[in-house]
Amino acid sequence: MSGNVGRHRERGAGDHIGDHGTPRDGEDGVSFVSMSYEAFWIPGLDTDFDSDEALAIGDRWLRSSKYPGEPIIVLNAVEMTRRRDMLARMASRYTVVSPRVRNRGWGHSHAVLAVWPYKEAMVLAERLASPSGGLCVIEASGVQQPAWVAGKRAINLADPDANRKPLVLDPEVRRILDSLLFFDGHNGFISSEGKIRVVRDFRKMVADGFRPDPADVEAYALQSADTDLEGAAKLRSYYEGVLSGRSYRDYGGRPI
Repeated sequence: MSGNVGRHRERGAGDHIGDHGTPRDGEDGVSFVSMSYEAFWIPGLDTDFDSDEALAIGDRWLRSSKYPGEPIIVLNAVEMTRRRDMLARMASRYTVVSPRVRNRGWGHSHAVLAVWPYKEAMVLAERLASPSGGLCVIEASGVQQPAWVAGKRAINLADPDANRKPLVLDPEVRRILDSLLFFDGHNGFISSEGKIRVVRDFRKMVADGFRPDPADVEAYALQSADTDLEGAAKLRSYYEGVLSGRSYRDYGGRPI
């Protein structure tokens, strides 16, 4: 086990976890990391599944995982370890990080257990697990992630034999999404060219009679590994806007 194990605190700029992979473009000025990892999930706080049992399953998964990086727990804030005894015991055995402190040396391809994560913690967890690690999510209260579960074909560790519904999209819709993901997925669809391309292509797709469920669009983007959680959510947002007839402008204020 790594020498970092048991240091359950917020990590600062000088801390380091492994040397696996490279950070995302825009975070540290280098290339985008493919969002590819093995995905797992455990029922969370909005279910009748016992929360300590959920933590115990996550603990067993961390102990048995074999990935290039080390076992890591991602929390919304490390203070969460003070509120539940079992989580505190787990924090004594594994490195614990949170999104509150940005860091350039955390590395990638770890075995990551995200405990009741909200958006920022989930984004951090995904980046720590990519491109060849594993990510297990215990769902937070009010934050179920069907698109992530479907897109990543995540296995329910509380019921591994449960059937996973396949993602079914028309071939033409897949072709359009593949093209958009290749064009700007690595930028998270925040570039001017990406926004224009996405809006125009979605308008044509809808005009041609193709109207997939927005959750399936997001799930397909996550499945591709060509973008991350934020990029997939952005793509879905543009599509929902097109469906609702929203007007869009480019970054120069010109109508798209």
